[in-house]
Amino acid sequence: MPSAIASVIIASSSAVAKVFVIGAIGYASANYPKGNPILPPYAMGAVSKMNFYVLALPLIYATLASSVTPEKLGPLWFVLVSGAVVICLSYGVATLLGKLPFFHVENKVDFDALRVAAAFPNIVSLPILIFPTLCEYAVVHDAFYEGDPDTSTEVEKYRSCVDQSNAMIFVYFFAWNFLYWVLG
Repeated sequence: MPSAIASVIIASSSAVAKVFVIGAIGYASANYPKGNPILPPYAMGAVSKMNFYVLALPLIYATLASSVTPEKLGPLWFVLVSGAVVICLSYGVATLLGKLPFFHVENKVDFDALRVAAAFPNIVSLPILIFPTLCEYAVVHDAFYEGDPDTSTEVEKYRSCVDQSNAMIFVYFFAWNFLYWVLG
């Protein structure tokens, strides 16, 4: 049991570390060398938009489209329900915290924006980056594999794990979009 927990911790840490490295490179590019950074302030908006439209959107939709099938969506109803619950719970907690004297936000517009931001965090890009790394570890892909583990290769187990995690992300993304465009 301790080795399984250690494997999951190592897998999670390595997956999140990749995201932090990407962020650190962006931070360093925008701030160093001092006085004349690699990425000047006037280019930040354009690079950010290009990054989203050219890199992030294709990553999200190509990943989801390659692995989501109607057969995989059927048993994931709980992800849709729990996605709605998490979003409503986040909104409720932000609202309740805003009523407390030491968290009170004076500006109503700022407080409304804060509640929406708390309810609708970034839920697609990071999981799509993190789950394939997590699925590389046997303790993770064995838990998600639905076939016969004795006759399957590690590659088949990995692919199954990634496909299943992408299907879950898609269903949660659907719940997120539905609630965001209806309530947000």
